[in-house]
Amino acid sequence: MQGEDSGGLQYRIRAAVIVVDGDSMLLVQHQSDDSFGGEPWWVPPGGGVERDESLTECARREVLEETGLAVELGRIVYVRSFVEPGWYHCEIFFVADSYSGTVRKSEPGTGIFDLDHLIKDVRFVSRDEMAGMTVYPEELRTTFWDDLASGFAGTRYLGVQKVE
Repeated sequence: MQGEDSGGLQYRIRAAVIVVDGDSMLLVQHQSDDSFGGEPWWVPPGGGVERDESLTECARREVLEETGLAVELGRIVYVRSFVEPGWYHCEIFFVADSYSGTVRKSEPGTGIFDLDHLIKDVRFVSRDEMAGMTVYPEELRTTFWDDLASGFAGTRYLGVQKVE
């Protein structure tokens, strides 16, 4: 869901799902010419909430669209704000209880999602490999694994990430 205030700032709510298989996490690689200096980055599958859609509906839809997997959602584990010029994003992260299907990247031009050209790869990435990658939120490379092992004591606010 997107909105705009009278000052021109646009708002976006994003639902994402953290899918874990052993010591690996399902991540989607993005790259564009103008975000993060054109360098690639990895995030859990997810996207913007559409009109009349719940957070859980959005989360399941986005995972299916971006990765080909169907997920059973667990609880909300993280909330994060992301601010860039003209935009304020609120991201809600679910953890998946289970998944089914085979990982696949959407083919460009299929209309499955609007940003075909931004998604470069989709795969399970090992915890060790993640250590050397640009992953957002950064906590997914570090404290997430401790949170997972402890069963997530509660929903945690990860703060605000600002990009100029």
